[in-house]
Amino acid sequence: MTQVKLVLTAVRMTLAFLFVFSTVPKAAETESLPGRGNDYCGQKEPGSSPQLFAAGVVSTPGIEYSTTFSPDTREFYFTRLGPQYQAAIMVMKKDDTQWSLPKVASFSGEYNEGSPFVSPDGNRLFFSSQRPKAGSQIPPKDFDIWMVEKIGATWGNPQNIGSAVNTEKDEMTPSAAANGNLYFHGDYGAGNDIYCAKFENGRYAKPVRLGNAINTDHVEADAFAAPDESYILFSSWDREGGFGSGDIYVSFRNKDGSWEEAKNLGPEINSPAEENWPSVSPDGKFIFFTSTKRNGLPDIYWVESSILHRLLGRSR
Repeated sequence: MTQVKLVLTAVRMTLAFLFVFSTVPKAAETESLPGRGNDYCGQKEPGSSPQLFAAGVVSTPGIEYSTTFSPDTREFYFTRLGPQYQAAIMVMKKDDTQWSLPKVASFSGEYNEGSPFVSPDGNRLFFSSQRPKAGSQIPPKDFDIWMVEKIGATWGNPQNIGSAVNTEKDEMTPSAAANGNLYFHGDYGAGNDIYCAKFENGRYAKPVRLGNAINTDHVEADAFAAPDESYILFSSWDREGGFGSGDIYVSFRNKDGSWEEAKNLGPEINSPAEENWPSVSPDGKFIFFTSTKRNGLPDIYWVESSILHRLLGRSR
């Protein structure tokens, strides 16, 4: 589900959402998670069955989605939708012994934005935003892709990544490979599909729609590209043979650069509810994703990534 779809869904569920959101604990009540110092926000690692991630801290009765870790797994970012249906990027940080509770990231909170992604080298964080472009004070109706760059231990000012990628339509859910190539969801006249903008000579080239092995007449979104571009995870809706309205798929890349026919991740991940926003931890051990199976609103889950290895073995 894209951020636009998520907001529309939330509006239709106004009364229910306002009720559950009023029960969400405020992160400001305490500052940290005492005694929880592992690489995943102090959570017990899951097995082959998806588990709710950080219940009551990250996954609350409200709406949370779209996750990313820094390469050293000492910073964790996700998106939370507020009571006025404005999304913000949240961050948790780890010191030597414990994790902080979620708070709004230094560059976020003023405008509707989310879908953070930390680059494999940790130097850039990409996200989708409705913040005004330079020279304007009016937030646009569409989402653009923005980024912040690391300056020492902090993030710099948000920068629109430019007109080579961003248009008057939505560009959302960015994911960057190690070589800088940017994968994202956009609509350049062919429908809601996944595109790639190559990073060449310090700038982004014109985006290219990924082939029909990935994109269909349905909506494709929420792209996550492996750092070496060996595979791509994404969400798609109402495909034949799916398990729910939205499912997560994977496509592996061949040696010649072409993409294999996308495969549904199956009932280990997908359910009659809606699953989307996949990502993989920096060490490759876990898949994170969003599901509505608990209370009809998006929660964040995680599971071992062994299913990717099994699917890769079957495709070779």
